[in-house]
Amino acid sequence: MKLTLPLAPSANAMWRSVVGARRVTLFAAVRSGVWADVLKAMFVNVTVSKAGRQFKADAAMWLNAQPTEMLSGDVSVRITVWFPNRRGDLDNRIKPVLDVLQGVAYANDSQVVHLEVGREVSDKPRTVVIIEPFQGDLFKGNTDEFAHDLEF
Repeated sequence: MKLTLPLAPSANAMWRSVVGARRVTLFAAVRSGVWADVLKAMFVNVTVSKAGRQFKADAAMWLNAQPTEMLSGDVSVRITVWFPNRRGDLDNRIKPVLDVLQGVAYANDSQVVHLEVGREVSDKPRTVVIIEPFQGDLFKGNTDEFAHDLEF
């Protein structure tokens, strides 16, 4: 199955941390003083950012316009990220793409056992994903390099 998605934000831009976003009953007991500030700083909530919410909405719209099927079992995923220029980390774009495909192409991204990722440059930024049932050996018969015992 071949799917085209919008260019995902980097993982750094997909989520944001909010200090003190969660409240616990302990805050009610310590209402003032230094301890309240210390306790507030201890609780950090990670949420999807505005850019992340926009990507999820856009990706859902793009996915609804394409034929998809839910694959069961292990899957192989090939991702080509088409950047507008040579800047940006390729690895930061993978997690948002795999996450947005959960519930559409596979039930959970833990089904991904083989992953290939590449970068291209285009005036039409996008992400092209090919998802197939995984068949075969991860190492394609070349297991000799793993046959020795490691000593530390």
